[in-house]
Amino acid sequence: MDNCRTRANAAPPHAGLFTLNRKQVLAGISATLFSPAVWAQSSSREFTVPIPSTSFATASLRAAVDMGCFRKKGLTLSLPIMESGSNITAALLSGSVQLVLGGPGELVAAQGRGQPVVLLTNCYWGQSGTLIMSKELIEKSGIARSAPLRDRLQVLKGVPIASVSATSALTASFRGAAETVGIKPSFVYMGQPAMVAALESGAVKGYIASAPVWGTSVTRGVGVDWVSAPRGELPDDNVPRGATGLNVLRPFADANPELMARILDAYKDFSDSLQSSPKEVRASLARLYPTVEADAMDLLFEAEKGAWRYRDVTTDDMKHEIAFVKASGAPIPGLDKIDPQATFYARPKS
Repeated sequence: MDNCRTRANAAPPHAGLFTLNRKQVLAGISATLFSPAVWAQSSSREFTVPIPSTSFATASLRAAVDMGCFRKKGLTLSLPIMESGSNITAALLSGSVQLVLGGPGELVAAQGRGQPVVLLTNCYWGQSGTLIMSKELIEKSGIARSAPLRDRLQVLKGVPIASVSATSALTASFRGAAETVGIKPSFVYMGQPAMVAALESGAVKGYIASAPVWGTSVTRGVGVDWVSAPRGELPDDNVPRGATGLNVLRPFADANPELMARILDAYKDFSDSLQSSPKEVRASLARLYPTVEADAMDLLFEAEKGAWRYRDVTTDDMKHEIAFVKASGAPIPGLDKIDPQATFYARPKS
């Protein structure tokens, strides 16, 4: 039986998805939201939840909204796109919004500054990047896709690999993994949409991208899904615990435990659907990504779905996130003073 979607409570395919800049969010959203005092008197809740992109790192939350998982819990979510993690966190800290979909780096940085941003749950566990290599290069290498990671990373020697930026977490994860086996990748930087054409033209021999970008290269027979972070193929030390998660301010979360439980239960219902109703989830993704061809979507869904499953956040998870940010070398003050237990919300024990 479907955990979320019914004709009565399902959201339209692109409900709640629009683009706002930081000024619009900070100036306008707060006027449209219910105050906590009003929320306490109503069973219906409305949230504007800024998200950083429409990549598969945000797809689980978007699909959960599309499938009606939140509506079933009396929650209405709209999802404006804010392409800067710092702007998303600023909107949360300003009080313009009460819930955001953000990354662990911004959360840890806020905690280092003494700001009470906490994680409710990860909506994408692990790293979202996949290394796509030229099919021609792989065939010449003679290395099998089933070979140990150490062997597969050898194909990075002396060839240009595209990534989004030198400071990207995707770059850091794959660079770190390669350096552990003595390889220093030659990165070139460009936007993810340009990577598919760059691989096809031979300008690069591989690229690191999030879904749905990389699916086209594989289904066209130009690229090979060579190393998948979503499938857990990178060493644990080289990946964060999560790519995106629902973040909230601690005082608001502690003051609204029933509301936090409903948010978590709604996302858990979506997670359960991955097992009980995968066709419903797959259909939702088709609505959310109408330009992705069916064979590419099938490939992407199988590769990515494990990263969307719900589980409780632990202290060890947050210790790992703090250590990962430290290892990145980012100049963030106060990292050594962060209490890992203070960085996430745990349901009160009944």
